[in-house]
Amino acid sequence: MSKYLIVHDYTSGNLGPFKKGDVVEIDDRIIEWLLRDSPGVAELVKEERAAKPKRNRMVKAAKNRSAGPEQVMTKENMVGLTRD
Repeated sequence: MSKYLIVHDYTSGNLGPFKKGDVVEIDDRIIEWLLRDSPGVAELVKEERAAKPKRNRMVKAAKNRSAGPEQVMTKENMVGLTRD
């Protein structure tokens, strides 16, 4: 089943009524029949995907390592490190 936008009013003895601007979910076989009976009565509604957040191209991302807050070198997490 897919969602369709009704482009113009439609009424039939067995189906409807549909009003202009309605968004309906109809079985594919029924919409094929409906479009043969009244061409252009409905248009497929495309599902919008969630947009990816835009990447800041001025910042070069590291490929293998991340410098998150837990990986920043501080005196507290340098305990046990020795200098040769």
